[in-house]
Amino acid sequence: MTYGLGTMFALGAVAVVFCWPYRWRYKRWAKALCAAPLAALATTASPVAGLFVGLVAVALFLQKRRPGAWALGLAPTAVVAVSAWLFPFSGTQPMAIGSVILPLLYSILVCVLVPADWKTVRITSAVYGLGIVLVWLISSQIGSNMTRLSMLFGGVVLVAALPFTVPRSRKWYAVVLAIVGFTAWIGFKSVDDVVHTTPRASWARELAPLVNELQEVGAERGRVEVVPAASHREASALAPYVNLARGWNRQADMQRNPLFYDDTLNSANYNEWLKRWGVRFVVLPKDEPDGDGGQRERELVQRGLPYLEQIWGDANWQLFAVKDPAPLAEPNTVVERAEQGEWTLRVEKAGRILIRVPYSPWLGLVDADGEPLDPPQETPQSKDRPEGEPRTYDNVHGCLLETEEDSEGDTWTTLLAPEPGTYRLAAPYKWGSGAHPAPTNCADPRHPFTVMNGGQLVEHLYVPLTFRFLVMITPSPPG
Repeated sequence: MTYGLGTMFALGAVAVVFCWPYRWRYKRWAKALCAAPLAALATTASPVAGLFVGLVAVALFLQKRRPGAWALGLAPTAVVAVSAWLFPFSGTQPMAIGSVILPLLYSILVCVLVPADWKTVRITSAVYGLGIVLVWLISSQIGSNMTRLSMLFGGVVLVAALPFTVPRSRKWYAVVLAIVGFTAWIGFKSVDDVVHTTPRASWARELAPLVNELQEVGAERGRVEVVPAASHREASALAPYVNLARGWNRQADMQRNPLFYDDTLNSANYNEWLKRWGVRFVVLPKDEPDGDGGQRERELVQRGLPYLEQIWGDANWQLFAVKDPAPLAEPNTVVERAEQGEWTLRVEKAGRILIRVPYSPWLGLVDADGEPLDPPQETPQSKDRPEGEPRTYDNVHGCLLETEEDSEGDTWTTLLAPEPGTYRLAAPYKWGSGAHPAPTNCADPRHPFTVMNGGQLVEHLYVPLTFRFLVMITPSPPG
């Protein structure tokens, strides 16, 4: 859906550049004002669509058609830069050699077979072919998404080029064969996707018994691993009811859970993975699993594991409980609800609480209505101190801190709880006071590197060459 929406805006941006009315040919600023927003919208809807707009921009730039290149290229770059700044994220989208061959072949065929005066098409095709090779060689978030351009437009370009070739010439036969081959490729791919990724009817008609059982065993208090189906239907069908250990984001899944992709999955590291993510239940659907990793996970669970106990099952589902699961939050903390959008924790003792949620600067503490709580406030006594002296803060509502990276490369979230009680963790996507997006992050907006603890918080400063080095101080006594 998002890629289709992005492609619509991308086509609009390209049409503005290439179909601009002749009588307005000198109004380049107007063309840019129309093309740039459309290119930005394409990238906002789908970064992949924005990438393909960028390929056209590169082709124009290489032809020294700079106004059109800037109009199409700058806006997507700006959108990607802002998105990366606001939502820092890394991951890898796989791209097997089998995904390279046909897109690369058709990029070459288009470059060779279209008319010689179609310079922009030929250069775009050449740049695209080079991009396919680079994406295959260099791991990135793009990966197999790169193949979409050739699958969507390769046949269209060849059909458009056919009337410009001499009938029954060698080039004409080459174009016809290329069109036939393209039709067979896309036809087979479409049928294969329909056969292997259409969800079973059980995801719609027979889901209620599974959901009821998950609710009976209190699955909302922990994470649930669903052996992924080829259709990825679990990502939408079960997300409203339980907190899924994995979802349908291939890039994030490969980064955080590489054992499902590197052929190393076995009983021992699967147990470690379940504990690492605080998984309490495993669901095995009857569907065809997703890829080799899904098939291996299915085989592991089906043959029986000493740390999994089947507690329920029917014709469509099997539900397993993890023996001695790792807590989602510790110490002295009970996770009352672990929903997709908000976690509710009951803290029994003030102090540092490790929460097994990957840290994000957008995470914050909210009240019962979902409104962000106030960040730690500087005390009146601290405000009266001269510039350069330590600052003291009252941590009334609690705040969040990023942990050090562990041996698995994870950075979790730490709650600095000033007192026992109920704390709610969410990502409200609202700008707090100052420059930081999460108002209850432990880094105060005015002192972004301050590390603070529960109770009263103190900042120690050492300022050589304008750099600040900060140390953590223990909390003050209650009251």
